[in-house]
Amino acid sequence: MVSTTRPVAFLGYRVSRAGIRPGKRMMKRMKQRFRALRHESPERVARSIESYRGWIGFG
Repeated sequence: MVSTTRPVAFLGYRVSRAGIRPGKRMMKRMKQRFRALRHESPERVARSIESYRGWIGFG
C-alpha cells in the first residue's frame, strides 16, 4: 500500500488526490501511433481509435 499524498504512476496512469490521468509516456506513444496512421487504411485507423476508446473515456 502506498500513500497518495504524492502523485504516483500506476500501469501508465498518474494517480493523485486530484484524480487519475494518463502518464506522459502513454500520451507520447499515443500521439506517435496516430501520426504513423495518417497514411494507413481507414479500417486500420478505426481499429486503433476503438482500442483507445476505453483509455480516452477513463483518462
